[in-house]
Amino acid sequence: MSTFLQSYMARDAQLMAFYAKSPEALFNNDSARPVWNPALLEALRSYQGYLGLDRKITGNEWVIVTGQQPGMFTGPLYTIYKAISAIRLAQECELRTGIPHLPVYWVASDDHDFEEVRSSHFLTRNHTVFTHRYEIAEDGFGAFSGLPMFRMPLESSLKEVVDQISRVVRFSDVGEEIRDLLLDTLNDAASLSDWHARLMAVLFRNTPLCIFSPHLDAARECAKPVIAHDIATPLKSTELLNETGQALKALGYDAQVVKAEHECNFFLYMGGRRRKVLFRDGYYYIPEEQLRCTPVELEHMLNSLPEQFSPNVALRCIVQQALFPTRCYVAGPGELAYWAQLKPLFEHYKYSMPIVYPRARALLLPQSVARLQTDYALQDADFTRPHTELEAQALTSMPTLASLEHFYRHETSLRAQVGSLREALQQMSPTQERAQQQVRLFHKAFEYHLEKLKRGLLRGDIERNRTVCTHVTRMCNVIAPLGKPQERVLNIFSFLFEHGIDLIPHLIATINPVSNETQEIIL
Repeated sequence: MSTFLQSYMARDAQLMAFYAKSPEALFNNDSARPVWNPALLEALRSYQGYLGLDRKITGNEWVIVTGQQPGMFTGPLYTIYKAISAIRLAQECELRTGIPHLPVYWVASDDHDFEEVRSSHFLTRNHTVFTHRYEIAEDGFGAFSGLPMFRMPLESSLKEVVDQISRVVRFSDVGEEIRDLLLDTLNDAASLSDWHARLMAVLFRNTPLCIFSPHLDAARECAKPVIAHDIATPLKSTELLNETGQALKALGYDAQVVKAEHECNFFLYMGGRRRKVLFRDGYYYIPEEQLRCTPVELEHMLNSLPEQFSPNVALRCIVQQALFPTRCYVAGPGELAYWAQLKPLFEHYKYSMPIVYPRARALLLPQSVARLQTDYALQDADFTRPHTELEAQALTSMPTLASLEHFYRHETSLRAQVGSLREALQQMSPTQERAQQQVRLFHKAFEYHLEKLKRGLLRGDIERNRTVCTHVTRMCNVIAPLGKPQERVLNIFSFLFEHGIDLIPHLIATINPVSNETQEIIL
């Protein structure tokens, strides 16, 4: 657990001053009532229908938002835990306050960091890690640089990848259903982010979770006032972000969002690519397009072509409040840290800062791996250590083979006794050559068989050691694959092919959204 997360969990007073409210305030009964933008409400309803979901959204709900970049095959497990946290927290809020709360999953379809999302990691049936890296036939160098995920194409080769994954993971009688789920959503999807949205919709179809993508026309229209404010107050948001980042650094925390002096907090789509915007000497610049314009010209562009503008990671949080009556954002550890820089931005844009609630953390353990962990007396925290140290600890925890202990205990005395017998016989029968020969043969046979016995026992010990090392590797691949926490690496489909889609409601029922600990779930 990071120092920042530890401080947040402990509700450190200095750190909590960077947030509007503590997480516990989420369950207070607020007298205010949610106010929805009618156009966005209708767009959200329509989008659920597009994804095949039947959602009753009345417009009387507060919203609990979470979200993630649209990763391949839904991305790492923490994506699933975010959605589950939002669902469970919404249920808990409604139970405690009597006011309906709607969980919304924000697909960050504007994101353009393809390199960050193109790899997926799966746990195989032998508990090794299989990695798939999405390779696209590019049209020249950097063809997909700056391309947002809602325009990232899906190639037919992915169908072969689905088949390949279904062959390497643990596959049960429900595996065909999961394979069909992947292929059907892939066939229907128009882009990488669309596939991500469709997968999340299918996995959470029997829950209240709503899926949202910010590139929808109604969302662009609702975001206009935030972008317009940023255009009219050049670099003010950048200044506020950097100032708050420095204040966090003074407390010993790293600033998560560091902006260059002339860098703005929104992007422009030019030629289908998401381009960085700079402000210098009274003009806005898009360096990659060699474009320059005044604030008035850029505002005119925003009014006529709002679909060409999108917020960066910091301004997205402000846009979220412009779109939804959000009470809470469910954040991962890294997000918790950058949200600490946003309070002055909310004040600048005159929006209420929502509560920031840490997502639940979990560890999925196959029964066989859970048994190994118990056998070797290894704790989850032990798996943050180097692999060689874990092997040494596991070997130390295993007693030496009893037979080998007995051998070592008696080896010296046996050699001494046989040697003493040989000397005694030689002295008693110095002239009996045949007897002397028998003594020598006996001694030679004794040494041979003693060494043979020793080698056999040692081989057993080496095999035992090799087995221990194999077990440690298996445990590492499950608990800390690639040397990282499981939830940051493995994909949910590592487990769905074996346990089926019913695993999702099981996780929803099992995971406690208010727990500060990583929750072990035995499968």
